[in-house]
Amino acid sequence: HLATLVSDDPKLRSYLERIHQSSQHLLSIINDILDFSKIEAGKMTLDTADFSLEQTLDNLLALLWDKADAKGLELLLDIDPSLPDKLNGDALRLGQILINFASNAVKFTEAGNVLVRACKLSETDSLVKLRFDVQDTGIGIPAEDFEQLFKPFHQLDSSSTRRFEGTGLGLTISKNLIELMAGELNIESEPGIGSTFSVELSLAKSAAPKEAQF
Repeated sequence: HLATLVSDDPKLRSYLERIHQSSQHLLSIINDILDFSKIEAGKMTLDTADFSLEQTLDNLLALLWDKADAKGLELLLDIDPSLPDKLNGDALRLGQILINFASNAVKFTEAGNVLVRACKLSETDSLVKLRFDVQDTGIGIPAEDFEQLFKPFHQLDSSSTRRFEGTGLGLTISKNLIELMAGELNIESEPGIGSTFSVELSLAKSAAPKEAQF
């Protein structure tokens, strides 16, 4: 990354960018394997802290923007305006779940759009129940294959590993993280039409005092 900032040679810069992209892909594989190992050993834990929901979702879009743009896909974000922005939970793991779903949506969509939506289902004085939807216009999944999606190192099509990069661990990890957060996962999909991965979670409201408005 640093070398690309000082290189003026287009050919060398192209080589450096390929190395950088490959290293990031390798890092994501290593992280998936480490997370899966933690889950298998029962050592996966959550770190809760106050976070901004809008910032978390903005970060997700920023990470996927280049890949979506390269495929000519529209990347959309829809946040329920009645949702409080400041919540308390594990923003890193929540982001990881949504990034896994959204990156798969981009990966398996050739035309159209990918929509990330956050809406409020219910609210109390201390908790908010939310639903996150990641909806695409991609290849879709037959209903009979839903359970196979969450098997470790599994691809629905044996040729998928060559056509679509991936370890087959992302959805397995996401499912386990959702269960760790006491959430619910739902899938709606139709081959040739697209898929929607939905997560329902209850998150605490931030206890921090609101900033004064001037």
